[in-house]
Amino acid sequence: MQILVVAASVVAVMFVVLLSLPRAGGPVMLPALGLLWATCSGLALLLHAELPVPIDRANSRLFPDSKVQVEQEIFRATKASLLAVVASHALLMAFALKLKMTSALRRRAAAAAAGREHTMGAAGGNAAPGAVPSFGISPSDLLCGLVPSAVFSNYCAMLKLEGAGALALQRLAQEGLAWVPTLGNLLTLTAMGLGLALNCFLSGGMGAPEAIFMLAPILLLLSQDVLILPGLSERQRYCPPQLAISAYLLVSGVLVAVSDVVVGGGGGPAAVGLPPTLYLLKELGIAALAVPHHVIFLRYLWTLHAESWGTVLLVAAPVCVLPLAICDVPALRFFGAVGMLAAVLQYFSMKHVRRVGMKFI
Repeated sequence: MQILVVAASVVAVMFVVLLSLPRAGGPVMLPALGLLWATCSGLALLLHAELPVPIDRANSRLFPDSKVQVEQEIFRATKASLLAVVASHALLMAFALKLKMTSALRRRAAAAAAGREHTMGAAGGNAAPGAVPSFGISPSDLLCGLVPSAVFSNYCAMLKLEGAGALALQRLAQEGLAWVPTLGNLLTLTAMGLGLALNCFLSGGMGAPEAIFMLAPILLLLSQDVLILPGLSERQRYCPPQLAISAYLLVSGVLVAVSDVVVGGGGGPAAVGLPPTLYLLKELGIAALAVPHHVIFLRYLWTLHAESWGTVLLVAAPVCVLPLAICDVPALRFFGAVGMLAAVLQYFSMKHVRRVGMKFI
């Protein structure tokens, strides 16, 4: 297992180093290194999961409690360290890919702007003003040049983007980096998933609810691609972190409340002096009051369209104080607090957008 961890670390370092060099990596070499890293990391996690906890029979006979407890703690610490190492590798590689993609797009944008100025100066500006760029990425570019385009000819027609996303992918394809957004998204989601798994493993159950506020910003590394997130534009980049926060707090809170009633033997209801059914209805019913604020805020982050009912939203924001004050599950308390904060932020954001629009009018 140590060999696999060291190999994964070396491969991750090689990936970042080759990615930072202008011509050292290519559309085959770097994805191959990413696949090798995933193989080594996955095998290390699988091997650790399959290994039994080492117990010395002589020591367990002489010290039946302390020795076994120490071995179990070592096993848990090793698993936590392994999850943290793999998550940090994925996060580092995703961040390096994001920087590479950003620098390539800026370089291509500057070159395109210079070429457009030269062309317009020479041709008198006869370019079509209403033209919308459209770009269909080929499967050979998408799959790192390893699969012929004829194999996925039918699927190729589905991989169409228009507008700014098409222009960005076209510029990345000119650099030989059409695979970067997809691989970066995979690594980002891997880092996020491993972070959540580490939180649940260390804290037990569904994990500490406040940890999602530190893990959700990882999703800012997500980019628009043609396979995983074809509809995610640069303006919508704040929607995935907020969606992760809202979904995690709500789902974990509901599961904890249900487990307190069903699995926990009534420990949660007994602590507050309520029958199990009434306790569950109280937790879920009060938490449901904050759901509309989360949904409306997520819709606003995705569409960025100012609505006319901003004042009504702000007036209804104190409803989210009820989960914060009455709910006994910590995740549902955070859910209510985030709903109230989302309503206030959306109101002032819509007010700012309206003020800027009135200046143009």
